[in-house]
Amino acid sequence: MSTTVKTKEDGQIQHFTHKHPLQLVDLNKEQDEVFCSICQKLCSDVVYGCRKCNFFLHHSCMDIPRVINQHQFHSEHSLVLLTDPSYECQGCDKHCSGLAYTCGQCDFQLDVKCAFLPTADCEVAEWIQRFSHQHSLQLIDPNKEEDEVHCSICRKLCSDFIYGCKKCNFFLHHSCMDIPREINQHLFHPNHSLVLFTKSSYKCKGCDKDCSGLAYKCQACLFELDVECALLPAANCEGAKWIKHVYHHHPLELCDIEDGHEAHCWACRESSQGRHFVCHRCNFFLHQSCAIDLLPQTIQDHPFHPKHCLKIESYNEESFDCRACGKYDSYDSNVLGYCCVDCPDFKFHLDCSKLIPSIKYGSHRHLFTLFQKRGYPGSCLICKDNCESFFLRCVSCDITLHLQCHQLAPKTLKHKHLRHSLFLTKSPLDSDLEYYGHRGEYYCDFCELPRPAEDPVYYCKECDLSADIRCFISQVLLSVTVEEHSEVGEDKDDNFREGKSFTTDPKVVKFDEEIEELASELEHKELRRRKLKAQVEGLQSEIEELSNGSNELEWRIKGLERDRLSYFAYRTSRVQS
Repeated sequence: MSTTVKTKEDGQIQHFTHKHPLQLVDLNKEQDEVFCSICQKLCSDVVYGCRKCNFFLHHSCMDIPRVINQHQFHSEHSLVLLTDPSYECQGCDKHCSGLAYTCGQCDFQLDVKCAFLPTADCEVAEWIQRFSHQHSLQLIDPNKEEDEVHCSICRKLCSDFIYGCKKCNFFLHHSCMDIPREINQHLFHPNHSLVLFTKSSYKCKGCDKDCSGLAYKCQACLFELDVECALLPAANCEGAKWIKHVYHHHPLELCDIEDGHEAHCWACRESSQGRHFVCHRCNFFLHQSCAIDLLPQTIQDHPFHPKHCLKIESYNEESFDCRACGKYDSYDSNVLGYCCVDCPDFKFHLDCSKLIPSIKYGSHRHLFTLFQKRGYPGSCLICKDNCESFFLRCVSCDITLHLQCHQLAPKTLKHKHLRHSLFLTKSPLDSDLEYYGHRGEYYCDFCELPRPAEDPVYYCKECDLSADIRCFISQVLLSVTVEEHSEVGEDKDDNFREGKSFTTDPKVVKFDEEIEELASELEHKELRRRKLKAQVEGLQSEIEELSNGSNELEWRIKGLERDRLSYFAYRTSRVQS
């Protein structure tokens, strides 16, 4: 026997749904039809009932729960089964009497039929309940309706059987009923969960439009998204016109950039036309290829900044100061970059993050990285001249060298189509000044592309040919990346011997000792910082766990208080009767 039923010595039972004891009734001996007071369906054979109150129960209906938690129509509070002489069911809007699932905190009541309607997961039923709407939904043939019917989720025309509430003009495709009730870590609002609510009016934070109806809402913030923005596909979804993307907090539209309208991609910073994903509100552009070719949202142990975590951030500033390549350009005001979580001033371009330090210089303790871009504002540590392009950088120590100033960079090069050698020479040449003047528009005689006027070139005096370093970059890199102790010629051996004598120089030894001492102190402080940070994070996690536990206990206490009050009302009514 169910715990909701108590059996008396005379065979009668006490059920919480009725104030009087119930006894077995043989309906075969009854003249009038008898209906179950819970499901309202016809009773047959033997049932439990109270003839005085005309109250009868199917055996199968006696296990009805006294309390329902998180009902689809009213998930905020628990619903308790009580008897009410007159009430309006919030599920079907009908005036009812008798048993009702009642919220003790709100003016909300459901009749038993609406409380136990099947869900959309069940087989096709005439009526269902769904958390996306506060009323019961009826199976409807839209082809028999006078007006066109549109789905309240996807806004598209409905043509096949659907579920809907005609009173609220709310309709759902079968495929749209599977939308989630809650979304965790949404790209537009990753810090808190978004829960589906019905609102009379709100402004969507995704598309900035005034909306009404269903909204995904953050309980902690004034943040709301319409369903369309909340459920946008990702960039790799074929044929998507609108997408959500990890690089931006608004929906992006796929557009063709017309001729004459220049756009800079925030990811690669290249200027181009063609197909882009665009946020018109923020003037945000993203190549279709850059949108799909995703870089990790966070990076640990990056060689440019190994001690801290880096994450992708969008910047809309007057300029962007990249700590990797050193570029500081005003047109980079709209850019995506990696930023250190602990050092906000340390940031660098996404494309710079792909570079790997691989070039050794002398006895320097870090490897250098080759940057093949123009516009570096600093000067070379060796020759003191400006570094216009093709430079080496130790990002950790903020040291920059010309590629050609590397001790192993070749001073002469051979070319298979030239009889003479090419010599590394300062620019501009006398012949350049003669031919080009002082306009600064110099060109490489090999690739015929513009080259920086101040950058050294490989020059053949006999043929009067000058070559930009980029045309011989593979040969130059092969020279500078050869290990210094390898036997590849007398020059390399001389460099190696010179390097060994350099490291034993007393002044250099003193530098190394001081560097090692400071590095050890830095490592000690960094370990201490990480330990303290871990303790803080642990305490925050414990605080959150305790807060969740307190909320759960508070909810359980409230539920017991409601049950206690319901039982008190029941006992009082028994005494009075």
